[in-house]
Amino acid sequence: MKIRLLTIPMRICIVVNEGRAGKILRRARELGIRGGTIVPAFGTVRNRILRYLALDTYERELIIILCSQADALRVMPILYKEFRFNRPNKGIMWSQRLGSILGCVPSQAMVDAGVDPGTPAVTDMAADPGIVHPSGSNPTSADSGVANPASINEEERKFMSSTVNEATPVPIQPEGAIKTPHAMVITIVDRGKADAVLEAARTAGSTGGTIIRARGSATGETVTLFNLPVEPEKDTVLILAPTAIEKKIVAAIYQSLSIDQPGAGIIFTYPVASVYGLHGID
Repeated sequence: MKIRLLTIPMRICIVVNEGRAGKILRRARELGIRGGTIVPAFGTVRNRILRYLALDTYERELIIILCSQADALRVMPILYKEFRFNRPNKGIMWSQRLGSILGCVPSQAMVDAGVDPGTPAVTDMAADPGIVHPSGSNPTSADSGVANPASINEEERKFMSSTVNEATPVPIQPEGAIKTPHAMVITIVDRGKADAVLEAARTAGSTGGTIIRARGSATGETVTLFNLPVEPEKDTVLILAPTAIEKKIVAAIYQSLSIDQPGAGIIFTYPVASVYGLHGID
């Protein structure tokens, strides 16, 4: 069985007001991106009067796109300009380096450029093809059974140094991206506690966040109602913050919501590669 992994895989996330996601995703497809996923979400506004009137949340949409790093560097600056993320309340956009992607088709732009974005094909996969070794694995090891996702195809290395039009170089820091390093802080708590998470984060310097509705499935959380299992509803809170205050935000949420107690929730963070659309931050 042959398996090819996308080298330097990335995830692009875009949060916009309700009704704009479809247009942005269509434009991304025109730029060569194969597709994406739109998730309903809620945004927050930092305004005391609106909060007092219970009008400080509004419906938003989260776009998730999986692609190569070369495509992310090429597409994100274009979306930033065309959809005016440099203006307040137009949305935010960020990207994250992933370990590996299976099932992600190369963009049309890379195909047109004659670039094969996959690592060398691997045969005789292990019994479970869903297990992909992280970038630290040895791609030549006989027992690893999978290519190293970190190994960069030489053609893609050249492609990453230029757009499809080779006369225009791709900058290391994409145009329009915020220079300050950022991290994503994600908190999963019981439904109704998202406001407490955001309030705790604000005390540590956060300016807002995005809420996604979810369901829990941890052992011991499922309850029975009329002999039917009911999974508790959850709030997933996404907070994009400068790395300088990342630990302060995590500590504030942890202490305020007693995350150390069983079933109180979980917090995790990850570094962000590029950020667009946050205002008041250089």
